[in-house]
Amino acid sequence: FFFGSMSEPDASVVGSDNDLQRPPSKKRNTGVPKDPGSSPKPAVRHSNAVSTRSQPNPTKGNTDWFVHDRFGMFIHWGLYALPARHEWIKSREKVTDAAYERYFRHFNPTRFDPEQWAERAQAAGMRYMVIT
Repeated sequence: FFFGSMSEPDASVVGSDNDLQRPPSKKRNTGVPKDPGSSPKPAVRHSNAVSTRSQPNPTKGNTDWFVHDRFGMFIHWGLYALPARHEWIKSREKVTDAAYERYFRHFNPTRFDPEQWAERAQAAGMRYMVIT
């Protein structure tokens, strides 16, 4: 979105805060093996499989737009926002399907109005908006 004014949008999330407690803190799984010589076990084994590591492929980005448009907004919009976590909560924190299903029952964005959000962000002087 490139756009509008900020006030408090109402996502109309229903349910009790007690129903959606943050899972107990665990060590963060970064996906990087502790021993550089080791690698995670493959999900599927094939007798003829060849293991390769991808190499970084840096590209020259154009950040001129960011230098010019600097002020913007990121909205983390989804079930993962209910426990105030991140997009990868289900896999990184090993949330079961049954536990994640509870968020579906409490996430009811009946008053979601992206046009209003954009108008308000623009009125506040924002130049871009990203909804994750």
